[in-house]
Amino acid sequence: MDKYRVIAILFYHLFSLLPLKMRKIFFKGLAKIYYLLFPRHRLIALYNVRQSFPGMELKEVIGIAKGAFENVALVAAEFFSLKKLSEKEASRWFTLKGIEHLEKALAKGRGVIIFTAHFGNWELAALSLPLLYRPFVILYRPLDNRILDELVYMVRTSRGNILLPKEKSMFKIYNYLRKNAIVGILIDQNVAKKEGVFVDFFGRPACTTTGLAELALRSGAEVLPSFAVRLPEGKYGIYIGESIPVVRTGNWEEDIRRNTENFTKVVEDMVKKHPEQWFWMHHRWKTKPYQEN
Repeated sequence: MDKYRVIAILFYHLFSLLPLKMRKIFFKGLAKIYYLLFPRHRLIALYNVRQSFPGMELKEVIGIAKGAFENVALVAAEFFSLKKLSEKEASRWFTLKGIEHLEKALAKGRGVIIFTAHFGNWELAALSLPLLYRPFVILYRPLDNRILDELVYMVRTSRGNILLPKEKSMFKIYNYLRKNAIVGILIDQNVAKKEGVFVDFFGRPACTTTGLAELALRSGAEVLPSFAVRLPEGKYGIYIGESIPVVRTGNWEEDIRRNTENFTKVVEDMVKKHPEQWFWMHHRWKTKPYQEN
């Protein structure tokens, strides 16, 4: 067995032995320390919130940034319970709404692409479908840290999900969609200029993956949004939205841009409703239109 996988398994079991309440205290404490002592990501988060909500009071900007760090801490704490989460326990963690939208889309027989963001508890969202409905295919970018990558792979596949790296996987994805599979993809991170298209996101051009639009246009699959929203009582509401019409004008580049912009607008609208639950410390607007690649 790969040494990184062994370390990941040991790491997972070590933390899973701790009660969830204790894990939450531990990771929230780490997040506060990181926020105070390591300025890089704190400043990125504060800048991103400030630029996205011009006119917002500084106190509220700081509150959203701190909330984003706390949300990541809670995702980390809950992560170590997900592998053992059963169908019986699911109701204590979340409610899943919108299955009727998914079934309506699957009835067309062309496959379904569900897109989401690093919002709420996206790791729990990845397990909600296989727990209560059926496994699906997740398109992802492997993490640079091998141990963390093994941890994420181990948990996301624990209920039958299939993980495919974005690089060199498109042919496989099309095959799955032809079999009327469900494919999941995250679309809210910055990409290099050669990998994306610039669309408006909170009033600024954000280089966004074209993968979702390309998959939808080439496959004819239905496209649905889904988000795991942390509710005040600590549970989650996991919502699957209605199918989003895919724009087809015959102009390939324009169709890619318009569809990517439409999908990104859905993410923006959700983040506006619960800004403290999004990953503001990510350098989302890093790639600039004037860069060569």
